[in-house]
Amino acid sequence: MLANALLSLGRNREAAAQFRALSGMSPQDPKAWYGLGRSYEALARAAFEELNKTAQGSAEWLALVAESRMQRRQYRSAFYFYTEALRKRPDSRGLHLALAEVYRRTEHADWASIEERKERPMGPPDCTREKAA
Repeated sequence: MLANALLSLGRNREAAAQFRALSGMSPQDPKAWYGLGRSYEALARAAFEELNKTAQGSAEWLALVAESRMQRRQYRSAFYFYTEALRKRPDSRGLHLALAEVYRRTEHADWASIEERKERPMGPPDCTREKAA
């Protein structure tokens, strides 16, 4: 009841903590997992709204929009947003792989392999130099 009350009050982080504890105590309880999922969705929505206010049009914002379009199978739109994100930040990890996935899903395996090759030279992330990684 506490977790649901917190979620209904918009205290999503606290609700998620309560639902995490509940799912740990009762891993077979679908209500705990459902509540945890709803809490995470609310947190994700709030994070995107904040990003939308503070960094609309950034490479990160464009990549998130593209990812949401991919989930909806709106491949043309996803392609547009991924290419715009790459235009703004060509050295951003994962964007070439994401674009390759668009190509694969639209039956352009040859183009997908080109994008995958573009990602390889980046190598593994260097967490000391790349804070976002």
